[in-house]
Amino acid sequence: RNRDNHNTDIQVQLLVAEHRAYLTQQKQIVAAEIDAKEKHEYRGHVLNIGAIDNDNIAQIMREYYSDTVLQILHKDALIKFENMNQIESELSKAFLNLKKELPHIVLPQVYAQLSALNQSIVVGDSILGFSIDKYMGADYPLYDTFYYEYQSRSMTPERIVPDCLLYYLLSEYPFPWEWHRTLLDHILHRGKIHWVVYRIMEFKELYEELGYSEGEAAWCSKNREILWNFLIQSGHLHSTDPMLVRIYMQPASCTYPLGKESPMEVGVWLGMKIIDEYMEKNKDLRIADLLRDTDYKNILRTLGINY
Repeated sequence: RNRDNHNTDIQVQLLVAEHRAYLTQQKQIVAAEIDAKEKHEYRGHVLNIGAIDNDNIAQIMREYYSDTVLQILHKDALIKFENMNQIESELSKAFLNLKKELPHIVLPQVYAQLSALNQSIVVGDSILGFSIDKYMGADYPLYDTFYYEYQSRSMTPERIVPDCLLYYLLSEYPFPWEWHRTLLDHILHRGKIHWVVYRIMEFKELYEELGYSEGEAAWCSKNREILWNFLIQSGHLHSTDPMLVRIYMQPASCTYPLGKESPMEVGVWLGMKIIDEYMEKNKDLRIADLLRDTDYKNILRTLGINY
């Protein structure tokens, strides 16, 4: 980690050592720039090809990089992200804003990596990594083979910094699992984290942080009261069923119980709106206090919202 609390300039290190095998056709894979812990983190959690101490890791890596589709993907990604200046600038600004609200936050070492379309963001004890091959643009031809439209729509360079901030904050303020948590808790916890990203990134509108279109945001606003009443009457709001939680909180073609016209992740949008109203009512409340607060029913009571 970068432990200098006064320096918020973020420099992105591109993990090219793991890709030298196919770029320079070397017989052995050398990763001198990355220490043993980070190599394990990278290979094990990003590439999903096994641990560094696996006896067959060299053979696995050779087979991994011999895939022709993977080679095309890596080449395209390295060309598209040859210059990281704008991303570094946006990350620096975001973490500067975050540090003003959370002075205790320690800046992570940021890496750009190639993941073969595995995890988009990886957060470790000392690193924050984003996979450039997962942000090639919604119209990148290869995405049509592996993703639905609702998935690829967010795989754009503009989403890198918001996603980095989102998952970094989720690692610092994880969902509290001390007891059975309901959909209500998930809605407000994720909504809270997304709302903080919205404020830190200085988006003009809430829906921009979530990646919604104006039409999707308008649908949610128009149907908000109907949605909330449905959640209560159906019993969904107080359900702990993980499958039901996923329907409202995870990307999909729509939020199925609400019909095909509904946007995905309606639960997240709803949580953001509630938190926005709560913070508007409590203007002296700091972001640090909000992030520590997990009494989500009290937030609803403060706003006079029936649950």
